[in-house]
Amino acid sequence: MKQYASPMPTQTDVKLKFKPLSKKVVSATLQFSLSCIFLRE
Repeated sequence: MKQYASPMPTQTDVKLKFKPLSKKVVSATLQFSLSCIFLRE
């Protein structure tokens, strides 16, 4: 997670590729947008 952290609010697109565990599944990917905001108390 620290590679996506920064002092300013940011939004990063992340795409993860998974290894299929079944012969029926050819490929699996997960694509999402990660938003990071630090709150200081």
